[in-house]
Amino acid sequence: WGHAMQLTCTDQPLKQIIGAISAGPDGTFGTSDDIASWELGHDVTDLVRGAHWVVKPRPATVKRTPTAEPLLDENGIPIQRKGV
Repeated sequence: WGHAMQLTCTDQPLKQIIGAISAGPDGTFGTSDDIASWELGHDVTDLVRGAHWVVKPRPATVKRTPTAEPLLDENGIPIQRKGV
């Protein structure tokens, strides 16, 4: 159909490593014509058979204290500086 697809590592059945979802003919995700890879035949689903990936929490990051007064825009809102 020429529409984008979504890849998922969490919505597919447990026996699959990754899943793909097509938005179907209407091109809109979340509608009744969507097609998920795990709903297809074994010739497709057997290609991605395996355990789910495990997501590990990110380590805590250390916040740096700015050494200078923040730059403000015309409304007094701080401007994010690159690299800070």
